[in-house]
Amino acid sequence: MDGVPTTRKESSVNTTWMKSAGAIGVVIALTGCDFLVPISHEPAGRVDETLVGLWRRMDTSGHAEDLLVLKWDDGHWLFSLPAGREDALYARAWPVRVAGRTLVQLEWIGSGKGALVQEARRYQLATWSRDGDRLIVRRINPEVVGRDWRESQRLREAIEKTLNQPEVLIDERVFHRVPQEP
Repeated sequence: MDGVPTTRKESSVNTTWMKSAGAIGVVIALTGCDFLVPISHEPAGRVDETLVGLWRRMDTSGHAEDLLVLKWDDGHWLFSLPAGREDALYARAWPVRVAGRTLVQLEWIGSGKGALVQEARRYQLATWSRDGDRLIVRRINPEVVGRDWRESQRLREAIEKTLNQPEVLIDERVFHRVPQEP
């Protein structure tokens, strides 16, 4: 279930998926920014507040990597990755629709050290799926889509043409919800 409903049940799940798309930001923070422009400046839906909270994965060296998801407003999330660390990165994220699928659009805005993102490439896109307290995130591969698009519509068209290619989704990461302490 990566955002493409195939049954009526999955269609309702896709609505939740669309609302929750923000968690994808976690995959993206460690891989660098990919695009010069966003697909859209406007969210394609409201945030799913059940996504708000702390998510964790273990990296390849066995260290915990935390993603903090906060509600920014009705259509945006704020992500912090790795959360709680001095080197944390922050992104504003929102759901976007492309080729019948919901992706999450991220705009990296700064770091825990107070540095603002100065690079022109400050946007990333990803897909995700959620199964209970498990979140799977995959980044859109800019090498397949093309990273030098300067117009949002052109980037959208490039993603529409490549979204079903297996090599377009990369950097899969699996997170688990961290239970809230009472």
